[in-house]
Amino acid sequence: MNNWISTLPTTNLRILLTLVMALATSVRVVGSGWAPSWEWLAFLCVWAGLDVAQYTAKRITNYPPTP
Repeated sequence: MNNWISTLPTTNLRILLTLVMALATSVRVVGSGWAPSWEWLAFLCVWAGLDVAQYTAKRITNYPPTP
């Protein structure tokens, strides 16, 4: 189990969890007419922004531009 956790791609996991939360929110909004609070929507936006920042930072550090 420890070996699996140590090799888990955390960026991909974060992005997957963000997509699942956004999809679950949209299903609940469409399915039951629920109106999410502004705090929840802001949380989703900030969380997605952090995913983009982490993805970009990892790509910049792993693959520097060629001269």
